[in-house]
Amino acid sequence: MDQLKLMKLVAHKAVDTYVKSNTIVALGTGRTSDLAVERLAELLKQEKLSNVQGVSTSNRTSEQANKLGIPLLTLDEVVESDRLIDVAIDGADSVDQNLNLIKGGGGALFKEYLVEQYAKEFIVMVDHSKVATKHLLETFDLPIEIVEHGHRSTCKYIFNKFREFINDWKVRKNRDGSLFLTDNHNVVMDVKFKPMELKTLHTELKMVKMEN
Repeated sequence: MDQLKLMKLVAHKAVDTYVKSNTIVALGTGRTSDLAVERLAELLKQEKLSNVQGVSTSNRTSEQANKLGIPLLTLDEVVESDRLIDVAIDGADSVDQNLNLIKGGGGALFKEYLVEQYAKEFIVMVDHSKVATKHLLETFDLPIEIVEHGHRSTCKYIFNKFREFINDWKVRKNRDGSLFLTDNHNVVMDVKFKPMELKTLHTELKMVKMEN
């Protein structure tokens, strides 16, 4: 089975299994998530699902959902109504046997993280090609979203802090060489880390904003 068919299979499985009528669903970003959004729209059109509202994790996903007629809520609207998102469905760049994930290869890091924190259930769509057969950090560069203002100094700080665990790093660029900016107008630092304890890395990276 080719890659597209596998992606479609897992996307349809996720939507068919976990999305119910009268719920709020967080819609992820990426190729597999695109297929899940298409499947959700299809089921709504066929009236196999009803009264499903989406919360988008990126401008790209918002545009797709609007085009397909999926009603959207903002995260603020959900929170202000004292509700939670019933289920979040998203892809991942790599996942290990302990369900640790690397996400953000598509550049929607912060919005995905923020929205999915408010979900009762988080469903990750991957096929076998995304399952790590070695240490997770050896399978995919770790994306780190950084405020654009002063980003060079922040990148330098991160490199110096983790120097012994970093093989290489770069600031993400567009094909024309311009700086890649996320929907929040932040930059992305892609880092090739050597294998290290993942929880420690996660905690230390979250502390950077307080230390830098």
